[in-house]
Amino acid sequence: MVLDHILNFDVIWFKLKFIKPLLLITYFFDLFNSFLLNFDKNKYMIFNRKIFKIIDKSDLVW
Repeated sequence: MVLDHILNFDVIWFKLKFIKPLLLITYFFDLFNSFLLNFDKNKYMIFNRKIFKIIDKSDLVW
């Protein structure tokens, strides 16, 4: 029981440390993108999907 609690805490900490920054990066990247006129939207969409796929997969694993 104690081990499960420690593991759960580690998972929560890992998610906060690694996945939240990814979401923030995509958010700020989106804001930055809104100011750019010559930006390739297709590349951005691919980039965005990859990050959200990584997040979905990691949630499934944990």
